[in-house]
Amino acid sequence: MIKQTAAGVVLWRLENGVRLYLLLRHTTGGHWSFAKGRIEPGESLENAARRELQEETGITDVTVVVQLTEPTVYVIRDYHGATVEKTLYLFAGYTNESAVTLSHEHIAYGWFTYEEALSKATHEATKRAIIETERIARG
Repeated sequence: MIKQTAAGVVLWRLENGVRLYLLLRHTTGGHWSFAKGRIEPGESLENAARRELQEETGITDVTVVVQLTEPTVYVIRDYHGATVEKTLYLFAGYTNESAVTLSHEHIAYGWFTYEEALSKATHEATKRAIIETERIARG
């Protein structure tokens, strides 16, 4: 089994005083999640998370608040059919940008309220990350 480390951002912004979370719908599988991806050699977790956010959404103005407490470990099949165990580290962050330019990895996106994001999130780990980020964002 191949082991990979990945990083991403649970991103929010404020619109008329309401916190909105960015979720992306993945091209393969159709699940809703965050901008995330593999760490490149020599790259820190936070830098990888920022790079993936920019590559997958075009968003560059992000303030990273904190790394979430627990990484998520899950198993997928990659594009070549190999089994991959991924360890995903997420950061809570916010932006003032609202425009999104999707990469080829995603077919849709949305800025959702907390309740909408929890409802839209496909995986339990994604929901847990939204819940933790909401606690952080509320201060």
